Amino acid sequence: FIDACSSQEGIESSQVTDLIFFGLQQILPLMTQGLLQYPTLCSQFFELIGFMMDTYPEKVCGLPYELFDSLLESLLFGMSHTDSSVAKVSLQGLSSIVREHLESRALLPHLERNPDIFDRCSRRLLAEVVFQTIVFDRVEAAGMSLLPLAAADVNRFAAVVQELSSRIPDPQQRARLDVAFSKLIQPEVLSKASSGGYEGRSN
Repeated sequence: FIDACSSQEGIESSQVTDLIFFGLQQILPLMTQGLLQYPTLCSQFFELIGFMMDTYPEKVCGLPYELFDSLLESLLFGMSHTDSSVAKVSLQGLSSIVREHLESRALLPHLERNPDIFDRCSRRLLAEVVFQTIVFDRVEAAGMSLLPLAAADVNRFAAVVQELSSRIPDPQQRARLDVAFSKLIQPEVLSKASSGGYEGRSN
């Protein structure tokens, strides 16, 4: 439809982008977790979100705070979804947002208003995805989200990890977790955080 409009009416690509984002801004306030329980609606909504995140991360980061926060909450809901395609799209979307911030500091206005944005993302990613028993269907997507979050603010990330680690009753398991995260937050590892290639995936 958009391609047809562009060719027939001479609409420029920037206008098409604005049209898509206008539609997104109308949809976001309506998309409650209750509505996202409908599989077809949920799948199509996250397909749209995935496209927007992949193609226009800078415009997503520039959304008004309330809309951005609503979109972020949708991604955090989606990343632990039972449908692995929804989970992967959500994790990739989260990764796109944080990598865009690492490259352009695009989220500074939102962080001034709410400094714990990354804390919330890290805490929920670790608790609801990484620390769950069954994550084999989204391991790479989770890793590609985790590394940029660690790089975005390493001190706050370390504090979140420490908070979650302190709740683990088994001291040996807690020690292994602390060692693993200390390796993750080394500067040479975090420097690859914005890489989408082999080095980023490997880390």
